[in-house]
Amino acid sequence: MPKKAQSAAEMELRKMVSDDNVTSLGEGFNGTVFKMPYDDIPAALFGEIFANCRGKYVCCMNNFMVFANTTDDLRQLAKEITLNNTMKANIEHREFRNNFATSSAMFTYFSFAQGNEILKRIFSRQYSSDIAKERAAIGNIGVGGIQMKEVDGMMYCNISIVESEQQSVAETQSSWETNIGTDLATKPFVVTNHDTGEKEIIVQDKNNMLYLINSSGREIWHIQIDDRIIGNISQVDSYKNDKLQYIFSTKDKIYIVDRLGNFLPKFPLQLRAEASSPVAVFDYENNRNYRLVVACEDKHVYMYDISGNLIKGWAFGGTENPVNSEISHYVISTEDFIVFHDSYKAYFVARNGNSKLQFQTNFQFSDNNIYCDLSSSAKFVATDEHGTIHRFYKSGKQDSVNLADFSPKHHFALSDIDSDGKPEYIFTDSTKISVFGSSSKLMFEHDFGATASKPYIYKFGKETKIGIFASDGKIYLINANGTIHDSFPLDGVTPFSIYETGGSYSLLAGLSRGRLCNYKITK
Repeated sequence: MPKKAQSAAEMELRKMVSDDNVTSLGEGFNGTVFKMPYDDIPAALFGEIFANCRGKYVCCMNNFMVFANTTDDLRQLAKEITLNNTMKANIEHREFRNNFATSSAMFTYFSFAQGNEILKRIFSRQYSSDIAKERAAIGNIGVGGIQMKEVDGMMYCNISIVESEQQSVAETQSSWETNIGTDLATKPFVVTNHDTGEKEIIVQDKNNMLYLINSSGREIWHIQIDDRIIGNISQVDSYKNDKLQYIFSTKDKIYIVDRLGNFLPKFPLQLRAEASSPVAVFDYENNRNYRLVVACEDKHVYMYDISGNLIKGWAFGGTENPVNSEISHYVISTEDFIVFHDSYKAYFVARNGNSKLQFQTNFQFSDNNIYCDLSSSAKFVATDEHGTIHRFYKSGKQDSVNLADFSPKHHFALSDIDSDGKPEYIFTDSTKISVFGSSSKLMFEHDFGATASKPYIYKFGKETKIGIFASDGKIYLINANGTIHDSFPLDGVTPFSIYETGGSYSLLAGLSRGRLCNYKITK
């Protein structure tokens, strides 16, 4: 329906009903709802298969005239359109249409998973109970299409049925699901709207398109960037005016983007060499005098201010090998340490880059970060390629402990998950997670049956949970005692983010076919 035709249709509808029967769609949606004097229009137009759609209410949306039983049904459809959950945006549907000619005299598309009620109306009543009973099995059939096309006076029929790969998220688990349209390349990053204080989401797809999405799943904007984000997205107040921007890096550039999707002056900032670490953002005095630190393949560690200028007082001379970990900032008794490592050496430097501690290391570091442990004698903790724990004390002493044998691809994190004031050693390797107490005793272990991601640590007050993304498309939330949180595992093809919302958690994860899901998780 062309734009002019939609306007004309609404004018004609107004002639058919009184002003009392014309209302706004409401709830932030644009659209006018007309309550019709007749409620059997769909059946009259399209046949008895639409008899259960009484069509009492009509609304024009996106150049279509939509009939519905209730205004709530129209609002739900408007929400799905806003979230881009339409067949046009669905990758699976677009691929299915490749089985057919581009033009048709008639084309019918049917989803067996979504069309259970329609099937019951098509077949006689004696089969209705069987169709309801076998709903799951029928849904697994997938999708079907029938195309009628005229060529040289002959009518041809093309029929195709394809098993569906897309699995719907259970309604009881999902608060909303939005369709990005292209598979996600990163985890969803949770950020804060500086105007309202509400949570929002930033995600990048495999075409390097960056999206900002509000807490209801609606897209605010999308912008194109040059490459894949490495590391996390942080928020900064560049202008010290309580307006927050998003900062992140790719292998070649540092980006700062404001909430309207605009790049700040001088950004994206071209790096002097390809990055070997994600950008780290430090605010030493919490006065918004930010320092941006990134290690590059040229064995230099560069420090910039928030305007993109190199810090003149940064005197670090360089590393022996490219840095293969994130750069961290820790404070021990008011004393600053900027900490990182390359393959064979750890660096503990001051704000100006001068060395503060040096240790003899005769091993190869893993790719994991160096952590700080303040529970007793202040020390830094890292692992070597075999998973042996090495501890570097502020006093200059060092020691090591071997808890188990791990592969060079292991992941390691240090966190006090049981809130006893002492951190635990958390490993994932191949398909397993292993958590050891500060006394080196194994607290719990779990095998996911698929390759496990690094452990993601989520803290909610005194409560700590561990997140795991497995290579079989399942995500897990693990309690401090090692049990799997209720309702897990859930579907997810990316690592996830999670935050508290009142009496529950909102968990954000990417699904197959370009979808982003917000799961509601009970505490």
